[in-house]
Amino acid sequence: LTQLAADFASLAAEATVRCRPQGSSQLNDHTDILRAIADYATAYARLDALQGSSSLLPPGDQKTGCFGEFYVHLFLLRTRPRATVVRSGHSNKAWDFRVSDGTVDSCIQVKTVSGFSATRALSPIHHGWQELFVVSLDRSFRPDGFWVVPAPNIDLGAYPLKGLRAPLPGTSGRGQGVLDFSRNLFAEFVAALPPGT
Repeated sequence: LTQLAADFASLAAEATVRCRPQGSSQLNDHTDILRAIADYATAYARLDALQGSSSLLPPGDQKTGCFGEFYVHLFLLRTRPRATVVRSGHSNKAWDFRVSDGTVDSCIQVKTVSGFSATRALSPIHHGWQELFVVSLDRSFRPDGFWVVPAPNIDLGAYPLKGLRAPLPGTSGRGQGVLDFSRNLFAEFVAALPPGT
């Protein structure tokens, strides 16, 4: 376990993926990020095999959200090239991206689940978005599902929405509760990502 921790620390130092770089107007090269994600997936699988209720290593899914936002950012830049895409601040729970085409602003919240999640549970969904992008990643942290969910017409007191789960890849439908997962746009999502993504 000590050697695994040392290997993981070394890998993490070499393959740092910043979810929201502070004060940086220039984005990292996407191919470097993809290599880092692949390295992280290998390390994550090793760690996942050691996790459990009787292990010293607790279960966790820390970087999954960052990976989902990375893929969504690439998607937005390629599908809305004339729009201004702005990331939210870390403390903003309402939206992750604000997209403006000059006349209309759209706030997008991103939720991500991975193949390592047995429950596919989404973290709490807060009020203040027009579109919810739900990204599903396989066990190599590559996209295998993508849904665009419109904001439901519900009382503000119902937020944050809790206990909701992402659909399985390849499915669509009303979903559970107040969210409508009928817009499965995975084919469009993957087509818009750079080659090799």
